[in-house]
Amino acid sequence: MEERFVSLKSKASKSFDKYMKALLEGTDTYMLPQERMSDAEWEELNSMLIKYKVKLVPVSHKGIGYMQFSRLKKKKEFENATTKIKIQQFNYIRNKYPNLSDDVIKSIVDRQDELDLKDIYDMLRYTKKTYKQSESDFLKAVEYGKTPSKDINVFSYQHWTWSRTALKHKKNRSAKYHISLNVNVIPGVLRALDEVLIQDAGNYISYYKFPKQGFYDEVTNRHDPITIYLYDRNPKVEQAIVKAVAPYARSNEGLLGEQIGKGVDINKETTDEYGMSVGQYASMQIYKALMNIRKNH
Repeated sequence: MEERFVSLKSKASKSFDKYMKALLEGTDTYMLPQERMSDAEWEELNSMLIKYKVKLVPVSHKGIGYMQFSRLKKKKEFENATTKIKIQQFNYIRNKYPNLSDDVIKSIVDRQDELDLKDIYDMLRYTKKTYKQSESDFLKAVEYGKTPSKDINVFSYQHWTWSRTALKHKKNRSAKYHISLNVNVIPGVLRALDEVLIQDAGNYISYYKFPKQGFYDEVTNRHDPITIYLYDRNPKVEQAIVKAVAPYARSNEGLLGEQIGKGVDINKETTDEYGMSVGQYASMQIYKALMNIRKNH
């Protein structure tokens, strides 16, 4: 592989290759950033990952780094799980993640012999049912959301509009928490969030993101099509967000963090133990639980 790719991988994370090897072997590890990278460097790394067919997902925007979250080598240690084992597995996941739909949990349990971490992660992010959301309203929201104003800035990254950054955005501060919103993406919800941003004036809210045009499926199938990033927690700000999005909330389905309102939960931006996103960490915990319950029978 060319030297530039090696250099960018190293810059993205101190332990990139070590992490890939450890995860493929089923060993827990984590990645830390060596230094901040520019948008151009992240885009360059993205292109090289595609070129070399390396499947990765970002932990956070330009953030903690990139983590390999692709294909585990499956160990054929077990026959298909019995009904008794599957019931225990189902109950474990249901109790630990009460907002996951029964259909999602059942699919994970029934298909456990063919799933890997990436598969489980995708099943947690995307709902089994399709939410009814007008595509024309979504496109109107995209058009509104990509337009900056005197109070709001807009920027794009990957297939998201990382838009609506407050002009008083604290560039040298990192987001420590994120709020997931299971809502319809229409102009009204973006206007409501803009008002919250303006009132906050960059004190607690960094920015929020929603899908770009061409990613309508992220709205209809993803449990959290809008995410808000916070520098720190503040009860008044959180309740302002809950109130703003209440008319557009769909359900609590798929939310994995602390519930603060209908269709709204809050999580640390990454888990302390692993530097993973909440969904990635939950996938690992579910995978481990499936295996451990089988081992104990």
